[in-house]
Amino acid sequence: MFTTINKLSLADSVFQQLSQRILQDELPPGDMLPAERILAEQLGINRGAVREGLKRLQQAALVAIRHGGSTQVLDWRENAGLELLPQLLLSPDGQLNAEAAQGIMLL
Repeated sequence: MFTTINKLSLADSVFQQLSQRILQDELPPGDMLPAERILAEQLGINRGAVREGLKRLQQAALVAIRHGGSTQVLDWRENAGLELLPQLLLSPDGQLNAEAAQGIMLL
């Protein structure tokens, strides 16, 4: 009758927001993300959550993090793996991305 409500952690929210912007080319390859401190201020959250979200983006091969330096957006078309498939197939509002699904079927 009812569906459970998913509670997202702050790090999950950071990951989702930034990954969607990267996948939609709002943050194109080569762009530098703001420093953790600035991102935390802009998002209104703590640096630990930003750091964890950025680590997840790095694990998904969406960004390259240089220790003590900048975080650069990578070209997800060349670097990302299958872990991004759910985000590519479903829009943020849960709708199926027919173009992405069709592209997978043609492979």
